[in-house]
Amino acid sequence: MPDTGYDNPRTVLSEYYREFNQQITSLEEQGYSITYQNSDNGVPVSNFNDTLMVYMVKYGTGQAAYVMDDEGKKNLKKVFEEMNYCDQSSSATQISAGESLGEVVTTGYCNCSLCCGQWAGGHTASGTVPKANHTLAVDAHSPKVPMGTKIVMNGKTYKVEDTGNFARYGTDFDIYFDSHAAAQAWGKRKVEAFLAEGDENMVEVTVSGTLVHNLTYKDYMALDKLSEEQKDWLESMMSNEMQGSLSAGTGGQEVADLAMTKIGCRYSQDRRYEEGWYDCSSLVQRLYKEVGIKLPATAATQGEYCYKNAMLINKKDLKPGDLIFYSYEVNGEFRNISHVAIYVGDGKMVHAANPSRGVVIDPLRTNSVVFYARPY
Repeated sequence: MPDTGYDNPRTVLSEYYREFNQQITSLEEQGYSITYQNSDNGVPVSNFNDTLMVYMVKYGTGQAAYVMDDEGKKNLKKVFEEMNYCDQSSSATQISAGESLGEVVTTGYCNCSLCCGQWAGGHTASGTVPKANHTLAVDAHSPKVPMGTKIVMNGKTYKVEDTGNFARYGTDFDIYFDSHAAAQAWGKRKVEAFLAEGDENMVEVTVSGTLVHNLTYKDYMALDKLSEEQKDWLESMMSNEMQGSLSAGTGGQEVADLAMTKIGCRYSQDRRYEEGWYDCSSLVQRLYKEVGIKLPATAATQGEYCYKNAMLINKKDLKPGDLIFYSYEVNGEFRNISHVAIYVGDGKMVHAANPSRGVVIDPLRTNSVVFYARPY
C-alpha cells in the first residue's frame, strides 16, 4: 500500500496486533500455557494479511481502502476481533508419579524480611523449618499442586511445604534458598518439573491455558459472513502475487546482501561488537542498523520486539532479510528463544553459528523454529 502519511489499514491494524500480542505476552508471564488455533509445525500462523484482506473485501472501496477515518477504524477493529481472540481456562489434570508437569516458572526466596515480611525467620505454612534444596512454596490461593507433594527439578527433589502470594506474577513454584543473595541469583527461571517417584501414585495439577484463535481467511469464509462475490474476491486477493505486493517492505534485500559479505567472520560473544566478530544477535542488530533499523541486542529481545510489534510472517512468505528465531533450550527468555538467523533467499540462511564455524551460510533449518519475522 502507498505511504500517504496518514493512517491506513496496515498501520491501524499493526496497532491492534501490538495491543493483542502484548496481552498474550502478559498471560504467558502469568504462567498460562499458550496454544494457537492455527500453527505450522508448532510455529504460530500469522493472519495479519488475512485480517487485512477480509476488511478490504467487506469495507474497502476506493479511498476508503487506504485512508482511515473513525468509521473505517471501527470496522477494521470489528474484523480484527472476529479473527483474533483468546479463551482462557484453568483445569485440573491427573499426573502420575514420574511424569512431567511440563515447563514451570520458578523464583527464589529466603527467610529474610525482604522475602517473607512479618513471617521472616519463622516456620513454613506447614509448620516445618524451611531447608535449602528441599523446601518449595506454592501460591496459597491457586496452588500448582497440593501441599506435601514432592517435585523433582534439575535433578533435585523438593517438597511443597510453604505458601505465598505470587501466582499473579506468573510463578508456579518459589524455591527456598539459605541466603538472600542465592535467591536473587536464581531470579526467575523456567525449568521442567516431574512428580517424584515414590510420592503418591497420582496428584491433581492445576493447569492454566489460553487458546489463541488466529483465524485464516478460509476460517472466516466458513463463518458465512461474506457473500459469494466477496468470497471470490477474497480468494483472488489472497493469491501469492497479491500477497507479495502487500507483505514486502524495503531494506530486507540490503540486509541479506550485507549478511553475505560477513560469511567467514569469526564468532565471539565477548567481542561481538568488534569488527570481524559476531554472535547471532549482534550480526542481526549490526546489519539492520546499517540500513537504518534499530533492533534490541539479544536474540530473545529481538524476537520479543518483533512479536509485540506485529512483525511475524509465515514460512511461505519468507523474503531476503527476514529473521528466523529458534529455541534450542529452556533459558527463561521470551519464548525460550536462543538463536536467530537471517534468510537470504533460495532456501538459505546466514547466521553466526558457533565459535568453531563462525558466520556461515546454511540451508534453511525448520526444526526448533519459534517464529519467522520481518522487522522492516
